[in-house]
Amino acid sequence: MPRPDPVRAWPFRPGARLANLVLEEELERGGMSVVWRARQGTRRGPVPCAVKTLRPELAHDPLYVRALRVEGELAQVVRHPHVVRCFGAGEHGGVPYLVLQLVEGVALHAVLRELARRRT
Repeated sequence: MPRPDPVRAWPFRPGARLANLVLEEELERGGMSVVWRARQGTRRGPVPCAVKTLRPELAHDPLYVRALRVEGELAQVVRHPHVVRCFGAGEHGGVPYLVLQLVEGVALHAVLRELARRRT
C-alpha cells in the first residue's frame, strides 16, 4: 500500500489548533523544520509563542523525529538570556512539535546574508 503524500496530509496550517495553541502564520522554513507564529491560550488571555515542527517530507523520518525531540529535551533545561526558551512539546497529526519563546526581529539567515554581502 503506498504511503500518503506527507505534504497533502500536513496537519499544520494557519488556524490549526494544537492543544491550547492556534497557529497564525508560517514564519520561517529551514533545512529540517518549519517555525510558526502561534497564540497560546492562558488564563490571562492569549500569549504569542512560536511552534517548531519538522518539514512535511521529514515529519515521519525516525532520525529527524528523534533529533527534534532531543532538541526539545535539551532546550527545556537550558536557561540563558541568549537561548530561546522551550515551553513544551507535543504531537499533532502524528507530527512532533516544540512550543518556543517567540523572538521578534530579523531572521538569523537574513542577518548573515547581509553581513556576507557587506564583506564583498
